[in-house]
Amino acid sequence: ETMKKVDALRKAPFMAKWLMILFWVMIVSGIAGLLAGEWMESLVPGLYYIASAVSAVCGIVHALILLKLSCEEALYRKAAYCSFVATGISLMGVIVVLLGDISITDIGFGTFMLALIVVIGAAIIAFLGEYYKYKAHANVVRDISEAMATKWEELWCYYVKILIALMVLLMFGSAFGIIGIIASLIVLVLFAVVSIMEYVYLYEMAKLFQALAERKKGEAEGF
Repeated sequence: ETMKKVDALRKAPFMAKWLMILFWVMIVSGIAGLLAGEWMESLVPGLYYIASAVSAVCGIVHALILLKLSCEEALYRKAAYCSFVATGISLMGVIVVLLGDISITDIGFGTFMLALIVVIGAAIIAFLGEYYKYKAHANVVRDISEAMATKWEELWCYYVKILIALMVLLMFGSAFGIIGIIASLIVLVLFAVVSIMEYVYLYEMAKLFQALAERKKGEAEGF
């Protein structure tokens, strides 16, 4: 137990700094992601392309920060690799959009199926990346706050359940008519809530490490 406390004090300044940077990168990425929606492409094309580029850059920076954090928790490295792949595929998507709309007839059915497989694979990789990131957050904070670690684990359970519900509704929701549409909207709202809670928990975790770092500094000065 004493060794855990010593290790937590050692890594506190590093974790406080990089988790807070990660928080702000995610904030910028989230805003850019909203502005890079399809609705913005037709409304303000210039802003759409800028937001898409910013979102891609944030994705790369996000992955680099996770890689930096991996020196304290190995699972961050796996999350970083998944993030790199997902961001790379997103960049390919932006390039395709810039080149113009391409129909199935233009690229051929075989190429279209290959692209579909790549997209599905990217979604799976992105999902794994989220799992590794949530798990890494829980692991790295457990020594200073079991409650915070439990929050990350519970949030992941909600994330998975809501994602499954969303997929089911997207595939079969139309069969239930208006009820399916309402249910889909509710699930989308819940998914947004989980995403917001990720920001909240990340900020709280960064502040926990910051408080520990200040305590370490105070003890050093007092000594």
